[in-house]
Amino acid sequence: MIILLCFIFIFVLFPIHKASAVPPPEIVSSFSVFFSQILIFIPIFLIGFLAILKKIFKIIFEFTFLKIFIIIILLSSLTIGIYVFNKREINSQAELACYIENRKKENNLRKDRTVKSVSLEELKNWLNNDNKIKIFDARLKEEYEAGHLKGAEYWDKSWASQENEIHKTIDKDVKVIFYCTEGVRSSQFAAFLNKYHEQTYYLDDWPIIQEYWEGDMYVYNIKYPKILKAGKVKKYLKRGVVLLDPRKKEKYAKNHIENSVNIPIADLKFGEATDLITGMQNDNGFILICYDKTDNIECQTLYYLIKYVKGNCHGWFFEVEKLASDNLGLFNYSTVQSYD
Repeated sequence: MIILLCFIFIFVLFPIHKASAVPPPEIVSSFSVFFSQILIFIPIFLIGFLAILKKIFKIIFEFTFLKIFIIIILLSSLTIGIYVFNKREINSQAELACYIENRKKENNLRKDRTVKSVSLEELKNWLNNDNKIKIFDARLKEEYEAGHLKGAEYWDKSWASQENEIHKTIDKDVKVIFYCTEGVRSSQFAAFLNKYHEQTYYLDDWPIIQEYWEGDMYVYNIKYPKILKAGKVKKYLKRGVVLLDPRKKEKYAKNHIENSVNIPIADLKFGEATDLITGMQNDNGFILICYDKTDNIECQTLYYLIKYVKGNCHGWFFEVEKLASDNLGLFNYSTVQSYD
């Protein structure tokens, strides 16, 4: 009875709910979920095992101290397991590397090549010149609410298997485009609808189109990055932190902070960006430079990608002019350090 009451207490205190962190399934490893399941279900097995032992060694379990100790161990394991399950997300470069390798072998996490794909440039062209377009956002609800392409509708996962009815609401000459983070989920949903609507495509890239973006953020996590002041940035620079400039190469070439590294995130595909960040060697961490307080989707995207790949991005800062007026960093129009 005591153990049963403790179970009820734990599940009331830590109810299983949708994870607050929202890394897309493309970059979620199975390790943390597997680990949490072990922590949750092994104690349940142990309870049954201990019940048998109690029958066998009844005298041992007469000691109250031992009972309390066993209950504490079980509850601690359950608490940690439930917490890890709720907070499941990538926490290390090793997990991401392991997942990317395993993902290639899993049929349910591969892009569906039976449906046509479009590039980012093609989608931009359609948005600029074609009014007969319908866009679906195939990411998580939290990601969609934080920011999405203008006019895009959230593709509710409960709509799966209802494509035969959904296509009847779409004119035949309308182009339907699905997008997500990398193209895995969007290709799978598009493939089902494509059976009924021929002009169905998926975006084979991540949707970084600033002029067609609405909402606060492009996210892997619904929490905002830490905003750093110029003074804090200067202290970090003395420790060897690297400044990253995520703008396009053309903008970076015109003006930038000296010794900052250009990673033109909008010109890189998901895999290219992931490989690039994985290969960057700097144990002191990174800081993102944001030149525009109102339009910084490139900074947001690069920040969260670094967070999940390496986990050592300290935040971003907007006071570029204060840093540029100091000897630690000057606007430089000739020296260009860029990763392609």
